[in-house]
Amino acid sequence: MTLTDSTHLLIPIHVDALLVGQKPRHFSWADLSPDYTKLKRDFYLGVDLRDLEGSGSGPSPGLHLHFKLPAAMTHGTSTAGGAELDFPKLPNRWLVVRYYQSASNSNILTKAWIIRSDAPGPDDAVGWPVLPGTKDAGPLQIRRTGKCEVLPQTPFREDDVAAELTITAVGNGDVGFSAHYPACHSILGFHDDLKNPDVLAKTKLSYLVAGWYSAATDDFLQAFINGLDPKLDDQGKLAALQQWLKDKGWSADGLEAGKLPSRMIFHALVRGINWQGSQRDYSDVDVFDNIENPAGYTLDIGNSSAEALAARLALATAAKTHSDPELLEDVLTAFQTGLLSHDPTIAELDAELHRQGFLPVAIGKTFSIQSESSESDPKDVAQPYEPVPQHLQDLLRDLNS
Repeated sequence: MTLTDSTHLLIPIHVDALLVGQKPRHFSWADLSPDYTKLKRDFYLGVDLRDLEGSGSGPSPGLHLHFKLPAAMTHGTSTAGGAELDFPKLPNRWLVVRYYQSASNSNILTKAWIIRSDAPGPDDAVGWPVLPGTKDAGPLQIRRTGKCEVLPQTPFREDDVAAELTITAVGNGDVGFSAHYPACHSILGFHDDLKNPDVLAKTKLSYLVAGWYSAATDDFLQAFINGLDPKLDDQGKLAALQQWLKDKGWSADGLEAGKLPSRMIFHALVRGINWQGSQRDYSDVDVFDNIENPAGYTLDIGNSSAEALAARLALATAAKTHSDPELLEDVLTAFQTGLLSHDPTIAELDAELHRQGFLPVAIGKTFSIQSESSESDPKDVAQPYEPVPQHLQDLLRDLNS
C-alpha cells in the first residue's frame, strides 16, 4: 500500500520529547521495564522481573521521542461472559521526520526515518519474550524487537504486509508497556543521536511523527467499515461511523456519506526543541529547581499500590465531604481491586480486604513422622493408632524449630 491509495482518518496523538546530555545533577535515571531474560533462569512474575532499585545508565545522549496513543487504544474490552480482555492492535509502522537548520546556511533541512515496530531489532532494542508452543519446542527466546532505519531517498512503498507480532498497549504482558518509555523505546519511541555534522551545536529542532498499519486487516477502522451491514445505505454507514467514533471518545469533522475513511494515520508534531549539544545537563532547568524540597512531596503507604492510592484519595476527599476516611479508603480499595462488582455488604467488604492483606510465605521444609502402613492392606487399616513416642516428638520439634 501507499499512503495515498485510500481516504484516511487522521488521529492526533501526544508525543513526549526528552533531551539527554551529560549525567543529570538533580536525579538518577531509573529503568523499571521488565527484564525478561530472568525467565531463562527461573520462574518470575510481575514485579520480580523489574529492578526496583532503578539502577541503569539511562538513555543515550541526543533526543528521545515517546509516542503516546489515545485512551481508546489503551483500553481493553471483553464480550459478555468472556474471560479475556482484547486490546486494539497498535500501528507497526512509524515515520519520523526531523526539521532543522543547516550548519552552513539558513536553509531548513530534513532527515527521515522509518520504524518497523514489529521487525527484529538490534541488541539494544526492546526484549520480547517468545514462549515455546509446546514443551518440546525448546527454551524461551528473547526477541529484540523494533528496527529503525534512515528512510531511503527513493519513494517509500510497501506492500500489504502482515505484522510479524501483535503489538498492543500491554505489549508483551506488561501493563505499563506503552506508558513507560524504557519498556517500549524501540517500538513506540525514537532516538536521534544528533551526531551528524549538519546539526548545529545550538539550534531548534522539530519532529513530525506519523504511524499506520502495514496490513489493512490490522487497521481496526477498516475492520469496522468492512463489518457494517451491507444493507445500510450511505447515510446509515455514516451514522454508524459517527457512533463508533463517539464510543471511543473521538469526533471527526468533514465526514461525508459515500466517502467514509477506511484507514487511520496517527500523527503528531513536536517543534521548537532547544538543542544545546550533548555536553549540556538538561536537568538544569526551572522545573527541577525545587526537586529536593521535601515540602513538594507526599508519602502514602499501603500493603499494595491500590491501598496507598486509596489512602491518599480518601484523606483528600473526606476533608471536603466530611465522610468517614477509613470507610472511604476501604471502598476506594475495593473499587480498584474489583470487589464492588459482587455487591458486598460493608462487613463482607471489610472481611475480604482484611483477608487479602495476608499472603502465604514459603518458610522452608516441615518434617513429620508417618506410619509405613499402606491403606491398600485391610489389616493395616484395622490396626489401632499408636502415638509417636515422646522422645521422637521432642526430636521432631527440635528438627522443625
